[in-house]
Amino acid sequence: MSGTGTAARGAAGPAPIFEAARAGGRTSLLEHEVYALLAGAGFDVPRHVFWEGEPGDPPRGIQEFLEGVPGGEVVLKIASPDLAHKSDVGGFSFSKKSPASVVAAAKKLWEDVG
Repeated sequence: MSGTGTAARGAAGPAPIFEAARAGGRTSLLEHEVYALLAGAGFDVPRHVFWEGEPGDPPRGIQEFLEGVPGGEVVLKIASPDLAHKSDVGGFSFSKKSPASVVAAAKKLWEDVG
């Protein structure tokens, strides 16, 4: 799980984020990486969870995360260096705020786009 507002600041600074992107052969950052950089610079960022890989069991701490999100739904977005514009390929989805609903929506999103 990552980033909740300015609490996402990393002590190591921005270098590991850029190094990971470069090691992955990327010349651009993924959304959660940009949030980490902004949070490290003191900006507030949206509450978010980065769920790496194919959806299976929900990320640790998801229940607590969902309880802290206002409203009845959350947005899921696919993160891929191959997708510059998620909306072009249907790479986002809405889900009810329960772990089971999030897992189901993530699996569908993965099957449809991933």
